Amino acid sequence: MRILIRMLLAVMILGITTGILLYYLNVRRDASDRELARAEVNRFQQQIYLRAALASPDQQDAPPPVIDPSWFQENLPINPLLGTERPWVEVAAAHDKTRLHPHNLTAGSDEIAAFWYNPANGVVRARVPEGISDSQALALYNEVNDCGLGSLFPTP
Repeated sequence: MRILIRMLLAVMILGITTGILLYYLNVRRDASDRELARAEVNRFQQQIYLRAALASPDQQDAPPPVIDPSWFQENLPINPLLGTERPWVEVAAAHDKTRLHPHNLTAGSDEIAAFWYNPANGVVRARVPEGISDSQALALYNEVNDCGLGSLFPTP
């Protein structure tokens, strides 16, 4: 009987230890994903600035109207917060030229692009997953995109 109790106790301790370890690994992975997403937004934005600076003299400092994947030499920016089975970047429509943020800050379906780019002002934003609470999604969006929106539903 004592052997059975000791075995059960050992299994319980092992289970608790494994659960704690998995929790901390998940927290570290989430933090790493947030850091990588933020770095990728910055890398994307730097490429926009570079292309604007390298533009012809008559278009100097104007953001490029389209994104050319070859700028990234087969190392496209990724958004680790979202799956890879989605469009890479959405270019804002002409009627959204004053927007600093996309209409959808979150990507609830695979049809919504991981990144949003507004060629009128050169702003790049990374979208965040939809399956979390609105406050968590807003905090994550603000962190990844280095901004301070007060609502998940921005106005133009």
